[in-house]
Amino acid sequence: MAITVKDWNQTDTQYNFLVKILRAILKSLVGEAALATRSMQSANLPSNSAILTAAGTVFTLAANEIGFIRQLNTTNALFYKLGTGASATDFSDVLAAGTANDNGTGAATVIDDYIGAVSVAGTTLRYMAWKRLMTS
Repeated sequence: MAITVKDWNQTDTQYNFLVKILRAILKSLVGEAALATRSMQSANLPSNSAILTAAGTVFTLAANEIGFIRQLNTTNALFYKLGTGASATDFSDVLAAGTANDNGTGAATVIDDYIGAVSVAGTTLRYMAWKRLMTS
């Protein structure tokens, strides 16, 4: 099942839409039957629509946790690093800006194969980040 910005409806919060995206990604990775037998519990979540603007460590992933970062800025890239101390010259990957602030067109990433701190950096940061605990 593909999830696109077209799937956003007026009753969705950014959080609910991002959960739809995360579930679609997980379904493609583990299959619908395996996903149906697992429950997802929140861990260290910001409030449902919290927009973060600070650089630094956004969360630390433990075993069986998945992290998610969504770029919400319209003009500047967001750099993230698997580890502490992300910067424009020391990063694991870059999330491209969207076409307008908070419209869902900025890049996003799911981090599902890493244990440790995850940090972000950039100019005029605007993003959402959280982790989820997968339990069977």
